[in-house]
Amino acid sequence: MNSDSSSQTPQTAAHSAAFRRMGVYRFLAILILPILLLLCGTCFLLVSQLADIEQVADDINQEHLPGILSSQRTLINIENIRREIFILYTANNPVMRRNARISALALASESVVDPESALAGTAGRVDALIRNLGEATTRSHRIADTLHTEELNFAHLYEQLRVRAGVPSSLDSLHNVYHLSPEDEIGQSEPRLAEARALLEPIQELCRNSPSHNEKIQHDCRRFQDSWDTLTASWQDYVSSDAEARALWTELDALLRKLSDDASSIEAGLTYSNMEHIRAEAQKARISLIIALLLLIGGQIAFVAVVHHFILSPIALASRTLRKIYYGLSANAVPPVRIRELQDLLDLLPSLSHHLAELNARSGLMEKEKERYASLSMHDALTGVYNRRSFDEELARAKHSGALALLMLDVDFFKLYNDTCGHQAGDAALVAVAHAMERSLLRGTDKVFRYGGEEFAVLLPNTTEQAAETVAERIRRNVRALALPHPKSSTDSILTVSIGVALRSCDDSMDEAALIRHADEALYHAKSHGRDQVCLYRPEGGQAPQA
Repeated sequence: MNSDSSSQTPQTAAHSAAFRRMGVYRFLAILILPILLLLCGTCFLLVSQLADIEQVADDINQEHLPGILSSQRTLINIENIRREIFILYTANNPVMRRNARISALALASESVVDPESALAGTAGRVDALIRNLGEATTRSHRIADTLHTEELNFAHLYEQLRVRAGVPSSLDSLHNVYHLSPEDEIGQSEPRLAEARALLEPIQELCRNSPSHNEKIQHDCRRFQDSWDTLTASWQDYVSSDAEARALWTELDALLRKLSDDASSIEAGLTYSNMEHIRAEAQKARISLIIALLLLIGGQIAFVAVVHHFILSPIALASRTLRKIYYGLSANAVPPVRIRELQDLLDLLPSLSHHLAELNARSGLMEKEKERYASLSMHDALTGVYNRRSFDEELARAKHSGALALLMLDVDFFKLYNDTCGHQAGDAALVAVAHAMERSLLRGTDKVFRYGGEEFAVLLPNTTEQAAETVAERIRRNVRALALPHPKSSTDSILTVSIGVALRSCDDSMDEAALIRHADEALYHAKSHGRDQVCLYRPEGGQAPQA
């Protein structure tokens, strides 16, 4: 064993120099650690991105949704302002105009936009324009009232002069400013004014041609001319003030439209930006998850490949080597591996193969010795035939095997032969008798046993009475044929034997002891009636000797 260990030391040293080995737990830790780090990194990345998405959602919920609702209120207020300034611009009732102006200013100054909003400057302009529009509409309606009064005065003077000049009246609806609809353009009233002047030409002709001494006509003409000049100037003032009010209303309406568009687009832009951020974060999370899954699958494949190469393949190689060793085949040289524990196991295989070969060789020798000793235990050491132990076992096995014949044989006067010729001659005589008995058996199932001393037994399975007597007689004759001298025998001058025969039929329930007893009785009868004979046991009590 010491020589084996010393012979393995250089090989182990060479393997250690070629491979830097590690323990199996460190090896598994090195394999599993990257996968764990990948999973942790992926989880951290996904959690952080989900946290960003959650933060954006919270911002939308807490900031932008209220802003959107505020924008909706702002849009509603802007529409209310537009409605109020339309009333302020078109209403003839001073009370309605005053209420519309107050409502528009209240909406513009208090509830349109947040003072900190980017629209606050535009809302300030709306407030100033509403005030200017209110002043312009008030001035326009005041001038319109003045114009209406002048029209009435002018109409009275016109009626007086018309009667004197005999001209039909056509100014009933041409001069009244309240007959103009808000949709009409102010410039369209200029042709109507020119038409009115053409209609007044006869009256002016009357005034130019009236006698200077007619003070009444001259006085009325001067009043008519002054009223016309005042009416013309009032009309021009009304046209100018109405144009100013219309321009302010148009500018204010356009500004409110722009304010409405800006208020709706700001929150919509913020919401769109946040939704784009959410979409981008979700896209990054999806890409990160796909990359992590691909890396994880690749890591698992690499893990399986590395485990197969460094662990499973050496284990399979060790298993095949052990199988060869188990079947007694020569084991090939095992290549080195990097796992220290596996290398320790593989280093034991050559020694294990050597020891198992020695063990198999020793086991083979032991089996041969065992078989030899078993054979010796079942055979007689002197004669070589089966011994008494084998006889007992064979008789027990033949208990239920059908018909059976038992021959009990005794050498006649063997004690005298032994005393006369010596123990060596006696042993040689017993060996010769045993061999003569074996030669007398013709079937492989028939067996000869040394029952004890000079007594032998023969078992004949499935044998009839006649066949058993024939075999016994053949044994007796073959022993006589040996012609072994026996000077002290009272039967004959050569060595002879006496044989007792007993049979058990197929349907007989006789046990082994009874069978042996019957054969002994037959043998005793043969010996007591002259020896050198075969005697058959009869159940009715009379043994039948055979010559």
